[in-house]
Amino acid sequence: MQLLRNLRISHKLALIVAVMGVPIAVLGYLYVGVLVAQTEAVREELAGHERLRRLRDVVTAVALHRAAAEDGNAGALAEAAARADAAIQKVDAADRSLQVDPRWVRFRTDWAQLAQQGGAGTDADGANRHAVLASNLNSLLARVGEDSKLLMDPDIDAHFLSSATLEALPAWLAELAELRGSARLAADAEPAQVDSYRQTMSVLLADLDRELRDIERGVDALGTRNPALSQSLSQPLERTRDALAALGDQVRARTEEAGPVLTAADAVRQAALSLYDAALAGLGAELSERLDRLERDRILQFLLVIFVLALAVLLVMYSNRVITGQIWEINRLVRQISIGDLAARARVTSQDELGRMTESLNAMLDDTLAKVQSSEERDRIQNSIQKLLEDISGVAEGDLTKEAEVTAEVTGAIADSFNYMIVELRGIIAQVQNTTLQVSVAASQIQESAERLAQGSEHQSAQIVDTSAAVEEMAGSIRQVSATALSAAKVAQNALENSRRGAEAVSKTVDGMNAIRGQVQETAKRIKRLGESSQEVGEIVELIGDIADRTSILALNASIQAAMAGDAGRGFAVVAQEVEGLAERATESTKRIAGLIRSIQDDMNAAVRAMEDTTREVVGGSTLANEAGDTLERIETVSGQLEQLIRSISEASTHQAAGSDSVASAMGEISQGTLQTADGARQAAGSIRDLAVLADELRKSVSRFKIPARA
Repeated sequence: MQLLRNLRISHKLALIVAVMGVPIAVLGYLYVGVLVAQTEAVREELAGHERLRRLRDVVTAVALHRAAAEDGNAGALAEAAARADAAIQKVDAADRSLQVDPRWVRFRTDWAQLAQQGGAGTDADGANRHAVLASNLNSLLARVGEDSKLLMDPDIDAHFLSSATLEALPAWLAELAELRGSARLAADAEPAQVDSYRQTMSVLLADLDRELRDIERGVDALGTRNPALSQSLSQPLERTRDALAALGDQVRARTEEAGPVLTAADAVRQAALSLYDAALAGLGAELSERLDRLERDRILQFLLVIFVLALAVLLVMYSNRVITGQIWEINRLVRQISIGDLAARARVTSQDELGRMTESLNAMLDDTLAKVQSSEERDRIQNSIQKLLEDISGVAEGDLTKEAEVTAEVTGAIADSFNYMIVELRGIIAQVQNTTLQVSVAASQIQESAERLAQGSEHQSAQIVDTSAAVEEMAGSIRQVSATALSAAKVAQNALENSRRGAEAVSKTVDGMNAIRGQVQETAKRIKRLGESSQEVGEIVELIGDIADRTSILALNASIQAAMAGDAGRGFAVVAQEVEGLAERATESTKRIAGLIRSIQDDMNAAVRAMEDTTREVVGGSTLANEAGDTLERIETVSGQLEQLIRSISEASTHQAAGSDSVASAMGEISQGTLQTADGARQAAGSIRDLAVLADELRKSVSRFKIPARA
């Protein structure tokens, strides 16, 4: 503290400015650091935008390839395949880091297989493979947005455009391709399956209309903040809306030909790609403009800090020169007077209180010198000066309450001027004391504010840590959802395999039923022939019965003739009796055989009817089995689509988990930045505390001057 008291005024002023410049420099450094971080984030987003712009050609080529494959247009298919290969090679050449991304590697592998097979034909399998390819490409776009933090852009306009180009429009184009593929399949499908495809088209059309309305609402909201950007999106959006309305009219017309629907879908795709290009260009312009603005702000902030510090230094130097220059002139004049040089004069360098005091001293010396006439007068003047010096001796010790006695001597004017100087000096000292007191109070308030800022930053950091923990917990839940979705995909795959085996079993069942039907029909024919044979046997039995009856009559006649012959015919009578007995037994046997034949014929007729009923049941079962086979084929197709959708959900959940991890990491970085801000605020508070100490020391250094109390 003694060192501060011994410092010159210029050194004290320089020290005050240096202490005040520390918090300014710290705050400027923190602000510039924030601008640098924001600039790097925007540069990263611009890199993601450039990668997205290159992938746009791949999206377009894949969509055209699917359309050409569905139409069976070999020339357009080859052209689209060549265009896709060129776009993929361009992406590989421009972005080496993407070549090791598993999603890009899988996409290139699937594309190579699909292109080698010529688009996989116009059937449902080709449509499904194109849909899987588009889903993988959309997942890759979402990954690009996450890696470049485009989807986490804090600016509302940029976030809307990023969501549109990375998620909304690619998904919208994929649904449009599904609608077009359903239209092509409906044109080639059996009559029983047409309604199913048309219902799918109606559902997809409703989804496209709803999602396009969501995009329109975003563009309308964009118009209130950025009219120029909204205007650039309005025209392609209106064309897309008109083309979608025309497509809806064709779908609702339910025409048997697919040509009008396919043409309308191609027009919608072209308009949507124009909207995609406009949104992509708007996003690039928005990010470039923000980058330029951040660069300008960083330079301006740096220049502002330099300017403020330089201005403070210049003001201190100028104030020091003005104040100390005049004081040095007065000190020099006083030293000259103390050695008896009354001809010395002080140079007036300012027009403030010190300048006026210097002018008064010079005038006093002029007046004194004019009045010095003789040695006695000089002695008297010397005595007066000695008395004046005795009166003002306490001023050298800081006692400003004393004043020189004003007399009629030549030193009276000096005393009067000195008293005037003392009064002015009292005002200066009082002003310095008041100013240092105010600086001390203001420094205390600023210190309290800085400490509150540090406490708020620590509290904010704690909240960010809690939020980061919640985000990490959410990421864990999303990973569980991803695992569950993957299990569901495996279950769907098993269901797909079971449906395929069921279809094969139904096909075998149909073949078996057809074989059974043939065997039953053959058995029925044989039973009918057996019935006809039994009827012939019945006729023979009836003939045998007639013969037995006639034999019985002949035996009776023979017995009568034998009786009439007497003893000569007795032997013949015995033979006649035996023949009659045989005829009676033959008659009874023919009756039993006739009954058995009638029973057999009844059983055979019942068997024939049962065979006919069985044949009809087998035919009905075959029809039902065929329908079951068709149903299982559709179930197989739906199961395949369900498996792909569930796999896409699993991949999307994985992406969301990765995005949540990125958000948690970003929050950790924000927390570190907040802690750094808190440390900076504490350092600023310490610097301000030092400033308050210096102000208090300055106040103490001038407190040794005694001034009379104000009334």
